[in-house]
Amino acid sequence: MEVELVKLAMNVIFGVTTREIGFMWNSTDNIELLNQEAQNLKEMKGRVQQHIVTAKNRGELLSDGVQSWVDTAGTHISNAERVLQEEIDPKKTCFNNLKHRHHFGKVALEDIPLLVKHREDGKTFETCVSIPTPKPRFSESRARKNLDGGVGKTTLAVEVAAIVEDDFDFIVFVTVSQNFDVKRVHKEVEVAAMRTKNGEKVLIILDDVWVKLDLYEPGILVGNEHKCKILLTCRNVKVCEAMNAQSTIRIRFIPLNVY
Repeated sequence: MEVELVKLAMNVIFGVTTREIGFMWNSTDNIELLNQEAQNLKEMKGRVQQHIVTAKNRGELLSDGVQSWVDTAGTHISNAERVLQEEIDPKKTCFNNLKHRHHFGKVALEDIPLLVKHREDGKTFETCVSIPTPKPRFSESRARKNLDGGVGKTTLAVEVAAIVEDDFDFIVFVTVSQNFDVKRVHKEVEVAAMRTKNGEKVLIILDDVWVKLDLYEPGILVGNEHKCKILLTCRNVKVCEAMNAQSTIRIRFIPLNVY
């Protein structure tokens, strides 16, 4: 019985000793592997973050867990980089004894599985980081709230938007009016401007424009090459001309007493 206990104790001691020696002899390999896995996770985190920026620019909601994954990845990377830096500093002073090698060989071996697992957990985020949103529908009711007693410019603009809705990825209706706020107008077309940069087909309707507007300041990319169209309604054809409208349609006033 005593012999068996001694053998068991010796096996345990031998196993622990072998493992501890392994930390020292494999220290360099463990550190190099830690550095490689940290770099792999860092590159993956960068790709996911770029997907997140693109999704936000499109006005999409992020998938559950994606931001948490990015934050945790940042923590793992920072911890690994700290270990790597601490491992390098003693070498600069030729302090490279067995205790040093054992410590960092062990720490590196413990951290590597965390990096590998987190990278595996985030593979789905490399292809999808957001919840697909349905194509925004043109709000006819919202536009009709701005109808006035004029000649029907807004009414026609609403009808045009409804007819061509399926030809565009995004339509925005902005009522400018005579005493307009430039910042408000720019804010309302901001999302449309970002969508044009993403290559989407966009229709911007600027209703009741009284003076020339600077379309470039809010970042609107106009022209066929940018897949962006702008429809203006105004009370004076000179405003359309000042904004270099490609074509104009005049609407003549029809008296209410005409049957």
